[in-house]
Amino acid sequence: MNMKKILLIALMLVLFVLTACAKDDASRYRPNDASSFSGSDKELIYTVANPKGLKLFDDYDAVTSLCSDACGEFVRAIKNSDTADFSPYIDNALLRSYMQYRVKNHVYKYSADSKYRYFITEVEFADDYALVEGNLATYSGSSICMEGNVYFLVKNANGKAVINEWYWDSMDSPDVEYRGDFSINNNLDYWNNPSKYDAIVKQLSLTH
Repeated sequence: MNMKKILLIALMLVLFVLTACAKDDASRYRPNDASSFSGSDKELIYTVANPKGLKLFDDYDAVTSLCSDACGEFVRAIKNSDTADFSPYIDNALLRSYMQYRVKNHVYKYSADSKYRYFITEVEFADDYALVEGNLATYSGSSICMEGNVYFLVKNANGKAVINEWYWDSMDSPDVEYRGDFSINNNLDYWNNPSKYDAIVKQLSLTH
């Protein structure tokens, strides 16, 4: 192989790597405000690498973006006294209904200029789920409020990352009061049991 062929192959490899990095950067960098995306765009954002399971290096961005954007919709709905649209993030209708209750009865009210950050403190990937733990912080002007630990269990639903569980671990949370301590095993399929949802709704109605 002569020197020209070697240089040509080397140049092609460099171009291939640069192109791959450019594509990766384009998918990674996007506005923090998920409201700028339509439903179909959001589904593309949360697409995972394989039809089944979740992998740390392949799906980290999709999983963490999903959780952060869901928090953004939560804050937006409270701020605007609006019905939340959790459909891009949550498939399970019972969990969507419960989170809408959480929107309507959230202890904090937000001003028009309120912003949010979901500060992730731990991410754990298993074969069939990812556990994301963090703290939701909301801030307006110089006022910052840390609203307690928020856990997400994320699963792969036909190639798309979806929130399977959203557990709010703060002192005033009905999750703590009525559902007990968070554990992965107890919460992986919690919202697939309608009787558990009915029991929570009944308890909530008795206290509000």
